[in-house]
Amino acid sequence: MISKFCKEVRQEIFFTWIMWGVVILGIVGVSAASGFEHTVTGAYARGSVRWLLGMDLYSEGMHGFLYLPHAAIFYSPFAVMPAWLGEPLWRVLMIGSFAYGIYALAGELEKRYVANLFTVSSLVALPMVLDSARNGQMTLLLTGLMLLATRDLLRKEYGFMTVWLVLGFALKPLIVVMFMLIGGVYARTMLRLAIGLVVMFVLPMLMASPSYVLAQYVGFIGKSSVATDPYELLYSRFCDVFGMLRAWGMPVNGELQTLVRIFVALAVWGVCYCGRRMWGHHLGACLILTFSICYLMLFNPRTEINTYSMLSVVLGIYVGWAIILNKQTIIGGCLIAFAVMIAFSYEVVHQLTPGREYWLPPLLTCVFTGYVLFLMVFDIRPVVKVDRVSPTQSDMLGVDAEKEAEGLVMTSSVS
Repeated sequence: MISKFCKEVRQEIFFTWIMWGVVILGIVGVSAASGFEHTVTGAYARGSVRWLLGMDLYSEGMHGFLYLPHAAIFYSPFAVMPAWLGEPLWRVLMIGSFAYGIYALAGELEKRYVANLFTVSSLVALPMVLDSARNGQMTLLLTGLMLLATRDLLRKEYGFMTVWLVLGFALKPLIVVMFMLIGGVYARTMLRLAIGLVVMFVLPMLMASPSYVLAQYVGFIGKSSVATDPYELLYSRFCDVFGMLRAWGMPVNGELQTLVRIFVALAVWGVCYCGRRMWGHHLGACLILTFSICYLMLFNPRTEINTYSMLSVVLGIYVGWAIILNKQTIIGGCLIAFAVMIAFSYEVVHQLTPGREYWLPPLLTCVFTGYVLFLMVFDIRPVVKVDRVSPTQSDMLGVDAEKEAEGLVMTSSVS
């Protein structure tokens, strides 16, 4: 029976990887057929070329290259390749890292919670990531790094966790939310994270003159302040919670936006801190992933519809827990519906409210965040009961055979 179970799981994992392989081939094929017309890699390439030539990376205005110099360095090998080679390889890296992040975290969770979350999470995430994958957005790589960091946080392998977080920060500083939450909730990680940041900022000085690198850091700060200025973004069409309010005719002024972001950030830290104390290490670590992503979706002033590909992994894991573990098909079905509605939100909302197509994803994210808070407030933990588990099966699944044989509840981590 155990061998049959293992064989079925291996088959599911194999076919899930086949699915991701087909996705990669399809995305590369469609992108190549359109001449890579739908892409954001031009901004990455321009930054890389400027770095290689020793030029300033940052232009005036709120658009263009918006990342640290490390992102320009990272993309340089792809920038010097011909487009027919560099563009496909970049998409393979983006999609592959995203899929592997799901596989790594799901595999760690399955050791305790007995479900093939990799397959379920992949199926739920797939519709939400297609546009981002076609565009070659670094968001997918960032999400993969966040998932790897969560896996190593669950394992208490803080050194590897720091590597993934620092790499993510170097490529796309949005990961700073997760960075600060982990440092604030797990105090023992603060020194590692600080050392990692110092090393990260020093490394480019080994490739170019320190004065040039420092000038680019100053340029990055200036560019970021312009690109995220609430007044500059007041009438833009970004997909954060304030974009949702603008779509409903309720714009929020810049000062209030900033205050709300700070207040909610502190509240999120408090929720994650209390969640870890109430529900232990596994649940606390996964709550950090959940609220890091939800906060970014709702309060990053430059959230786009494609950015919601990050939320797909959280929804996918919840669907797995709800349907497979807890037999809560209604809740699982609602979360699947959320994923589908977000994936096709522009097409649907464009018919309902033309010119105001950006309110549905943040609204659904607010509902999902409220659902997680509801679980916490009423201490409703996703659980699964295992009536009889043999010692051999217990070893395979990473659970305590005696406790499971007594029919005790095995509490699962909220992601």
